[in-house]
Amino acid sequence: MPSGLDGSWLFRRFELLKTRRSPHEPQWRELNEFIRPTKRKIAQSAMTEGQRRTERLFDTTASDANRKLAYFLNGSIVSASTRFFTMITRDPDLMRDRDVAMWLEDNSTRLYMALQQSNFNAGNPQVFSSLSATGNAAVYEEERDVNISGFNGLRFCVIPVGTYTMDHNADGDLDTFYREFTLSAVAAAGKFGLKNLPQYLQDAYRSKPHERYEFIHAIVPRPTVEGARGSLPIASYYLDLKEKSVLLQSGYHEMPVFAPRWETEEGETYGRGPGHIALPDIRSLNRAKELGLQALPLMIRPPLQVPHDGIVGGQVRLTPAAQTAVYGDGEIRPILLGSDLKSEMIKTDELRQQIRSVFHRDLVALPDKNYMTATEIVKQLELIYREVGPALGQIQQEYLTPMLNRTFGLMWRAGAITPPPDVLAGADLDIEYEGPLARAQRTGDLTALQSALSVVAGIAQFDPSAMDRVDTDAVTKEVWESSGASMRLLRSDQAVKQIQGSRAQAAEAQAQAEQAQRVADVAATGAQAGKTMNEALQPQGAA
Repeated sequence: MPSGLDGSWLFRRFELLKTRRSPHEPQWRELNEFIRPTKRKIAQSAMTEGQRRTERLFDTTASDANRKLAYFLNGSIVSASTRFFTMITRDPDLMRDRDVAMWLEDNSTRLYMALQQSNFNAGNPQVFSSLSATGNAAVYEEERDVNISGFNGLRFCVIPVGTYTMDHNADGDLDTFYREFTLSAVAAAGKFGLKNLPQYLQDAYRSKPHERYEFIHAIVPRPTVEGARGSLPIASYYLDLKEKSVLLQSGYHEMPVFAPRWETEEGETYGRGPGHIALPDIRSLNRAKELGLQALPLMIRPPLQVPHDGIVGGQVRLTPAAQTAVYGDGEIRPILLGSDLKSEMIKTDELRQQIRSVFHRDLVALPDKNYMTATEIVKQLELIYREVGPALGQIQQEYLTPMLNRTFGLMWRAGAITPPPDVLAGADLDIEYEGPLARAQRTGDLTALQSALSVVAGIAQFDPSAMDRVDTDAVTKEVWESSGASMRLLRSDQAVKQIQGSRAQAAEAQAQAEQAQRVADVAATGAQAGKTMNEALQPQGAA
């Protein structure tokens, strides 16, 4: 990257990335048209509010299936009702330290509450809807711009597919992101400062303040050149699209944009989702529904053939209830065009079923029963995880983990994270997910543990020494961690040792008391026996 990074270099990179994006745009446009018709059109910056966007849509099966899959993923991965993650350290010795466990849990709750107090939950359904339909999504995170001391809270912005370009580094991590957006002249003056705007925007500010203009937000790695040392590692440039000038420069400690993909092919920047697989069936169903709607009025009110000396106008009329006069036929009868609506309905039902299957509707739908046992629920979650597990891994790696890392960084720098225990100095922190689907990944270990304990308990009925092999304290901790229950509900090792010590002392005191009682009983019995023997040895009749 050249020294003195300027707008021209940024725009050259932007145009290159747009060229790489362009082959995907026609298919994204079609996917949005059939699956997410209310979303903005791809590669169209100007939209009319209230514009009708369902001109070619005749069947909503795909749209409904995609919406329900998105809602299911939202509730199963990032549930708003329970904390869906916890911070951990991969060092098992540190995780056994109660102070460490309490600090991790406390600050996990702080992160979760910061998300709950933002618009995070409002934007996630859009993220999952875009992921399953187009295979791509993008989210921008920043601290709210509020002039108060400390942590100001979070703000998230979901960026529509087709309005951004991106690139990844050698490790596959997102490191370059360009976003196209529009602002009114007055909004641009408020964001960048009136004096920093090009002359044409300053003029527009005075004459056409509410007319919208195009801008680009470029987020790129900071150039390692002289004069850039000590700067934030991620550079931010706001650019004017018309004059290709830099309006504002800043930077970030972490990448502020997360761009998850449903699944990726080797060498491709953008992802693919269920919508790509279902698109041929979606097209067929939409066309079949269109033709069926055209044939329906002809079946209900077919065109008629009526007697006449000739065909009036020399033309057959095939519109509903139309009349066509023909020679040499004195009978009035309908003109049958060969449409079979029943057959068409069977075909469209098959297409609907195939589309729903691609969007995993058969798995994520509620079962047709009023009650499910815990085992049935676990099995259902395991089945769902096998189907969407790879996509779940992509979502965690490319969205949730970097998002939580950035949230932690924002809160840490604002003093919203409590100081860690000294023993954590230099330790690496990680994220463990606690949502229903994430827990389904760990049910196998828990099930295996339960089966093993059941077998050992059966052996112990014949040989009690079998239980000597089982470390019940370690088993309790393993079960507790696998269940996702709060560590606050477990006593510390010190408290457990105190309880065990008190129990041992009480047992020892009890044993000593029982021993003393037995000695006393033996002594009393011996004394009574001696007395009885003495009485027996006394001469009969002695005074």
